Amino acid sequence: MLILEVTQRYFQNAENKPTGLQKDASYNGYILGNGSDTIGSSGCLLTAYTRIANAANATDGGKTFSPGDSNEVGIANSRFEKGSSGLKRDPSSLLSDLTGKKFSYSEKEVAIGPKSQSSLAKIVKELGNDKTATYGIVGQLSNGHYININGVDADGNLEISDTFHYNTGGGNRTIKDYNGDNVYVMQLRIVKVED
Repeated sequence: MLILEVTQRYFQNAENKPTGLQKDASYNGYILGNGSDTIGSSGCLLTAYTRIANAANATDGGKTFSPGDSNEVGIANSRFEKGSSGLKRDPSSLLSDLTGKKFSYSEKEVAIGPKSQSSLAKIVKELGNDKTATYGIVGQLSNGHYININGVDADGNLEISDTFHYNTGGGNRTIKDYNGDNVYVMQLRIVKVED
């Protein structure tokens, strides 16, 4: 089962305005990690993992974090590369810091192109159908941007929630909607709740 099914709803406030985006004015100017980039310019991966943590916390009434909060937790617990804005490759420790739960991590990479998207969609669909475990998925796009992946639509397209823009009109967008046929998901970063 995918915990990201709650992601899009979770990041809309009562007035249906976006919250929890990397460009939110309340923290977009914060220095990201141990580098010189800001959350607003380079915090898409941190934002995607923050959403996973918040979705996992929502299942049992846990705390809600902004990307700014997650950044502070990550700095305090050495979850960023030394002298860098980049998170350490395996986000399990950061997610555990934010949720109190144990996570495992894996990656799936494919060659970039339209045919590769169907193999990624198959992986996402299989994880979504797995009722014995709970997963969160982050996709790395061919342009370097990171997004949350929420599932697969009836046509086999990956459903996404962008970390920079919220989905106007609510609901999921697909990767095809994101940028026509010019951008592809090239990697899945999969986290699994272990306890």
